[in-house]
Amino acid sequence: MKKLVLIVVMVTLIPLHIHAATTSVIQEREVGGYRLTMIGGENSLIWKIAHEGRTSTIHQNKENKEDIDELYSSMGDASLQRFTLFASSGYFLFVCTITLIFYKTRKHIPLSLGMIIGCLAFATLYFSVTSFLEMQDAMRDVDYHYLRLVK
Repeated sequence: MKKLVLIVVMVTLIPLHIHAATTSVIQEREVGGYRLTMIGGENSLIWKIAHEGRTSTIHQNKENKEDIDELYSSMGDASLQRFTLFASSGYFLFVCTITLIFYKTRKHIPLSLGMIIGCLAFATLYFSVTSFLEMQDAMRDVDYHYLRLVK
């Protein structure tokens, strides 16, 4: 019985050691034509940054760690703002469609309901515009940090 337990333990530990010694893709992020891939090596992290067909390989060290973190964070912000833009634009279309359907069936929209619909439409339009502007700012940040790392 002890030999069986020892064999099972040895068999499970050997593949873990082999897997830890190989390089593998840890994380990928893509937004706005930029692609960032984190590859874990034996002792360091390697980043592949691609944009417009150009791929740069950067080994993470103390000098570029902050720039890489800022690029990664900016890409996350741009992705989040893009999602918010699509969600708020979709909600705006939903409110407009519901209003149109309600108007077609009733031929009249009460004043109180019209005010509520107007507020919902204005709020979603406001969120769409602010999300678009913040997404543009985040993409400028991504471009800045990309150029700073590559050059």
